[in-house]
Amino acid sequence: MLTKILLILALSSMINANTGLDDVEPAKDMPCKHVVARLVKRQLAEITTCINTMEFKSKKDRAEKLACIIKCVGMREKIIAPDGKLDQAHADAFMKREIPPRLLPHAKPVLQKCFDLGVDMVDPTEEYCHSYKPTIKCVMDEVTKLCEEHE
Repeated sequence: MLTKILLILALSSMINANTGLDDVEPAKDMPCKHVVARLVKRQLAEITTCINTMEFKSKKDRAEKLACIIKCVGMREKIIAPDGKLDQAHADAFMKREIPPRLLPHAKPVLQKCFDLGVDMVDPTEEYCHSYKPTIKCVMDEVTKLCEEHE
């Protein structure tokens, strides 16, 4: 999972470097890969914030809590509710806020599949956030395919 996260972040950095779209508001006609790159770049900053605000006993503990770090990002991005649960209202609001209308018909079913996978499965109280892993893995797998048909 860490390898996939790093690959997505690297691709995001390359796309942002080549487009000059780092700090521009998302345009409705922005290419799909640029939308994904913008989201990933912002979430990378959130990962740093989460790592700096969470308490870890050691580097090993931090590594074991990777899913908790991603959960923190989801909460900061308002994808996950403040109580740590997945709820449809947060998922819908995120998609409406972040995905251009022309891409929603393709993106919503893809992301909905991942949401549905975890909605009744996550346990916000567990120490290592293992119950979030299938949803995180799904999103990581699907985000790499999200733009294949829409460029």
